[in-house]
Amino acid sequence: MKRVYRDFSSFVEQSVAKRINFLVSDATFKTTFEDRVKKMIEDVKKKKNEEIDLVILFNTEGNIAIIDEYIISKFITNNYINLIRMYYRVGQTNKVIKDIVNSNNSVKENFLITSYKTIYNSIIKIYEDMTCRRDVIMRYKIKYQLLDYNKEDISAIVITIMIMEDICKCIGLKKRSLLDIIKKFTKKKQ
Repeated sequence: MKRVYRDFSSFVEQSVAKRINFLVSDATFKTTFEDRVKKMIEDVKKKKNEEIDLVILFNTEGNIAIIDEYIISKFITNNYINLIRMYYRVGQTNKVIKDIVNSNNSVKENFLITSYKTIYNSIIKIYEDMTCRRDVIMRYKIKYQLLDYNKEDISAIVITIMIMEDICKCIGLKKRSLLDIIKKFTKKKQ
């Protein structure tokens, strides 16, 4: 991720899209997410003048069969950025990131905890079921000491970890802190 981004939200959006595209091979989506997508399509149809590229295919039952990962990425990023702005009570996410980079370890850890929870919860809100690359899941289970973790949400956890690794790299946070946070969250769930 050595590309230059105009702001932090653009970086997160690209990271989410890249990680979902890399890891998820098939998925079914929750009804609430599908309803939001259908509403978005209706809104787009009302604005006939604008050029918008959307890749969404529905099956015969009216459920999403194929969707562009950037739509999912936009949904996750909007949830994440809005929560960060609300949590830190600022309008500009880039200011929050700058302050976090220049702060002490407890503030950085708090940021990682908030980020992890928000991204994980956003993924859980979207996907009913995911089929992911088993080799990547296993690699991350080993890397983050999750071999004993066998719950259904492991795919959501791995996607969240991958995105969090990118965020840590982008803003210069140590991945060791991320490992500690993952351990805390997965222990609570077992």
